[in-house]
Amino acid sequence: MTVQSHIQALVKKHANLEHQLSEANASPSTDDATISAIKRRKLVLKDQIEGLRTAL
Repeated sequence: MTVQSHIQALVKKHANLEHQLSEANASPSTDDATISAIKRRKLVLKDQIEGLRTAL
């Protein structure tokens, strides 16, 4: 897997988490811990993406 394709895969995962976060925020039954977990995973992915982009 090339670095560029790895970045693309991470971007797709980040977009998927963004979608999950939107759905979680729209649902009144979603607890704060779930929303926080999604946000943490998004941040980890964002850091990985930025790290790979700067390495290029």
